[in-house]
Amino acid sequence: MDGYNLRAGTLNKIVEEITPPKNVNNTFVSLFLLTYRSFTTPEILLVKLRQRYDVPREENQEDQQYKEKALPIQLRVINVIKLWLDTCFNEMSNKFLLELKDFIDTKLMRDHVGQAKSILQILEKQEKLKVSSEKPNFIFNKPPEPPIIPKGGKIFLPELDWMDLDPQEIARQLTLIEFEMLYKIKPSEFLNQSWNKPKLRHNAKNILDYIDYFNKFSMWCSTRIIFPQKIKQRVKAWVKLIQVADHCYQLKNFNSLTALLSSFMTAPVFRLKHTKAAIPQPETDKWNELAAIMDMEGGFSRYRKELENTTSACIPYFGLFLTDLTFTEDGNMDEYKGLINWTKRKLIGQILQKIKNYQSTGFNIQPIYQIQQIFRVLKHRRTEEEQYADSLLREPRKADRSQIE
Repeated sequence: MDGYNLRAGTLNKIVEEITPPKNVNNTFVSLFLLTYRSFTTPEILLVKLRQRYDVPREENQEDQQYKEKALPIQLRVINVIKLWLDTCFNEMSNKFLLELKDFIDTKLMRDHVGQAKSILQILEKQEKLKVSSEKPNFIFNKPPEPPIIPKGGKIFLPELDWMDLDPQEIARQLTLIEFEMLYKIKPSEFLNQSWNKPKLRHNAKNILDYIDYFNKFSMWCSTRIIFPQKIKQRVKAWVKLIQVADHCYQLKNFNSLTALLSSFMTAPVFRLKHTKAAIPQPETDKWNELAAIMDMEGGFSRYRKELENTTSACIPYFGLFLTDLTFTEDGNMDEYKGLINWTKRKLIGQILQKIKNYQSTGFNIQPIYQIQQIFRVLKHRRTEEEQYADSLLREPRKADRSQIE
């Protein structure tokens, strides 16, 4: 049986399947490396790979026969280690790396010098990359579009007003901030619903930071709509945020888009019927169009189709990925008849592979520090309770339009 189609197995069996003497399934190996931490540790896996490397010799077996049997398996083990280092290096402890170097020194340098040196080169490269890998660093074949900067030197003011910024440039800088946060998340953070479990939350720091940013940004947006005392200024802020949402959609930044749409639907904002009625029709139509794309109907069917057809850089709606992972985790047992349920890990791995693909394609956008600072700090956010109190002041219950400033 092809390892990819394995239903369940022991750890030894799965290690055998990722290191077969012939016809390795690369997808199976990739999914295994994305999910193995849900049922073992890097240290135990390395022990199992070392055991697999030491192919047992049959009694009275000639040297040539043994080499023909052992060599393909040993090379598979080496290839798995190389891929492991390339994809998961940032998750490896110093203890693990010492054990790996011991394996290289005691076994690989003796049996496969060229391969051992190749692994050491990967280790050296990854050590150098580790210093700068917290932030995306992509090379593009053309310069980014010129940024849209406020005129009259406003960009250099100590307190830059977000209303002076072009909505397209806001969307661009939001996209860079969002992508940086998505890029930081490691595959292991998604396993075992770590972000949802108090005892495991320490394993999902970057996921929790990303969720927190989504909530804070959405809260900041709703505050910006409610804060102005005059209806004209509230409409102006709301319109600008709709325009930002549209530009986020054009950039395929579905996470910021969803945060913006969510802010429009909070109780304190949604009840501002007179403010909403004053939004010009083109912006109202655009809002409705964007809301239809992100509609929950059919399990976000329209959005999922749009995401599937996206070939450029993209930031997916992150909350839906977490929902899909939770559904997969809850709907499948960790074990099947006492064995590791590989079917479950394969389903989870397929979701994680999609996220990995989004992390691997960056946005060719010029970062503007001053603008990013506004949307990193998100100052003057009000709680939902405070916003509701403000909303009642702006538009008291049963107030006519004539009574609203």
